[in-house]
Amino acid sequence: MSNKRFAAFVIDFIITAAISNIPFFYFVISNIGQNADNPQNQFIEALASSMIALLYMVFRDLPQKGSIGKRILKLEIIDSKTKEKATTKQRLVRNLFWLLGGLEILVYIFRKERIGDTVAHTTVIEKAE
Repeated sequence: MSNKRFAAFVIDFIITAAISNIPFFYFVISNIGQNADNPQNQFIEALASSMIALLYMVFRDLPQKGSIGKRILKLEIIDSKTKEKATTKQRLVRNLFWLLGGLEILVYIFRKERIGDTVAHTTVIEKAE
């Protein structure tokens, strides 16, 4: 199970990187030298690119079927107490902890449970067919 969850994370990470990098390259890299007199614009454009990716990280599991990675690998987020499908609020709360960045990943490596899952009382399982 943890291998599937890791693979789903990798898929979602690749999507997040694309979501971040496409606008970054378009707005920032392609305009280097053109905005030399106004570096604040480049900073704002770079920040906007990062914010788009961050928003995807936080909201990607809001659809009932979860993120693209979870859909592909047939995983679902459930309430760890009731074993029912997680509510929209639970899915949002668990992903807010991605704002902690690497700390969320580090905790998962050592505890085999994300901080977001602990706080939201959720877990990720293979879908029953």
